[in-house]
Amino acid sequence: MDLHFGRFGVSRISSSDFRPYLIIAAVYLVLFVLLFSPWNGAGCDDVFYYSYLSSFLFDGDVDVLNDYLLSNSPYGSVLREPVAIIGQKGLVINGWAIGSSILWSPFYLPVRAIGWVANRFSAPLPEWASDRFSPPYLMAISFGAFAYGFLTLVLIYATCVLECRPRVSICASLSAVLGSPLLAYIFNYSAMSHTQSAFTVALLLYLSIRHRNFAGLDSYLLIAGALGLATLVRWQNCVFGLIPAFLWIQHVGSRERERERGEGREDPLAKSYCT
Repeated sequence: MDLHFGRFGVSRISSSDFRPYLIIAAVYLVLFVLLFSPWNGAGCDDVFYYSYLSSFLFDGDVDVLNDYLLSNSPYGSVLREPVAIIGQKGLVINGWAIGSSILWSPFYLPVRAIGWVANRFSAPLPEWASDRFSPPYLMAISFGAFAYGFLTLVLIYATCVLECRPRVSICASLSAVLGSPLLAYIFNYSAMSHTQSAFTVALLLYLSIRHRNFAGLDSYLLIAGALGLATLVRWQNCVFGLIPAFLWIQHVGSRERERERGEGREDPLAKSYCT
């Protein structure tokens, strides 16, 4: 059965077209079995990325200091410089980007909802439900990174197959992940932003190439949305906006050259009239 997605994605997908994705999924599951280790609530950067979710959903504020102190950070109760930047309202400024928490939220919110219901209606109260660093909450973050790691692989393949054969694209997508430190961030350091960053940049690259003809408003909106999301995850990712910018300049130049060639052609009717 064929599926049609129009200009927003792959135009047609037949049953045979799913085989490369199944191969990628099989390899990814093997890596999961061999390498996966859930986040343990430790780390410095990790906690600050996570604190956007935990502080708001547990405390109803954005005061991240208590989240840091409650964590399993190896620094203990010492908030080191330059992390300990106090803002005008006396709160610790979270200098880490919010994008990862936004992307983790579909995995985290259901677990938090279950914990909230358990706190209200369960007797005795489950200990994990009110502990923001208990295993269910940390596992939600780890599985979020796991999901975005897989989507990164899929997007790399989908980008490559636009220009190359499926076999070459499978090898390229697997090599891009297996041959880079991203593998460690997916399976071992899942609370860092690197996996989400790879996903958003892969999404931006796919959409930029897929919509390089800039055929309509949707092309601009999709590319701009992907660039904005990538920048929310890591502000340095804004530099990848040069990719669609270059493709747009190339598209405009090509269109202008075609227009000039069209204007330069001699009108046969005008020529016959003049003679």
